[in-house]
Amino acid sequence: RRILIADNPARGDNIASLKIVDRNGEVETVGPGGSWGILWAPDGETVWFSNGGRMFSQRPGEERRRILETPTALRLLDIDESGRVLAAIAVSRREMIGRAPGATADVDLTWLNWSTPRAFSNDGRQVAFEEGNDVTEDGYGIYLRDTSGEAPLRLAHGVTVALSPDARWVAAVQGAFGDDPRLVLVPTGPGEPITIETGELLPLSEVGIWLPGDGPDDRGTLVFVGRDRSGSTALYALPLTGDAAPRAITPPDFALSPLGHAVSPDGKRVIVNPATGPAVEFDFDGTGPRPVAGIVPEDVPLRFDQTGRYLFTTVASVIPARIMRIELATGERSIWRELAPIDPSGVVAIDRIRISADGTAHVYSIR
Repeated sequence: RRILIADNPARGDNIASLKIVDRNGEVETVGPGGSWGILWAPDGETVWFSNGGRMFSQRPGEERRRILETPTALRLLDIDESGRVLAAIAVSRREMIGRAPGATADVDLTWLNWSTPRAFSNDGRQVAFEEGNDVTEDGYGIYLRDTSGEAPLRLAHGVTVALSPDARWVAAVQGAFGDDPRLVLVPTGPGEPITIETGELLPLSEVGIWLPGDGPDDRGTLVFVGRDRSGSTALYALPLTGDAAPRAITPPDFALSPLGHAVSPDGKRVIVNPATGPAVEFDFDGTGPRPVAGIVPEDVPLRFDQTGRYLFTTVASVIPARIMRIELATGERSIWRELAPIDPSGVVAIDRIRISADGTAHVYSIR
């Protein structure tokens, strides 16, 4: 009579909002949970699910209860009438590798075995990352770490969208796995988080870009992915000072890839990675799309260089990861760098590549 589903609001993410759907299409929310395994308990009313190494039970409208905690992540497979669970131990992990400015070798920056780099400071000295093995109802643990290898600082829980140009704030989505996500600015030093009003627009937990402001009292503009109440997803620009509303850059019928959007240093054009086909260019006022010289369908845009003359791209999930530099005026392509872990054994992907503005530092992830 009813179906238990994991509704994943963020593409490529296992965390979900657990919901029950009946034959009439009525939806009842259980709460945030994990889609590495969700099961009906024997009573037919309670839901069991896992988040990393923790197993919980919950009924709609009630608090969740912790059943089990293990040192490794679990995938729930099945349950019998007595409540015994068949589970698999998930031995996958995500590591974070980086190179600081002036360094000659990469260093391992992994924290709790599922470290995902999300935002990189312009000078390449700090990375804002998420720890997938540190989860609350607000989201993942958001950490800031120096690329020289010093211990990280946990800032909050949520999903990182962008790091401010001065690295003093992290834009994040909290409650990203539920039905009412909110955009917040989290300080990387002393201070209190600031909630940013987005009106009817729901901010999505996908990577964005934070553009600098015109003065010390101007926080700048955040470019992020949002979804309106009709379900249409687009790339938006939101001034973080004042009461301006988010403004769409891409049209509502333009399907976006979850990765690979880049804004020029002058803030006048955006290279957008669509769900299908090669990346295209929009003006910041929404004019476009236009083809980009030198781009091929396999390219995932990473960022502009600090002059705006070149675009860095890569090809997703190729080992070693080859970073290309494309001269936008001519379309000329050249290999800029190859990234590969020292020990490639078991590595299935290299992704989440971030490059500093001057190209002297980088950080990336391996799975």
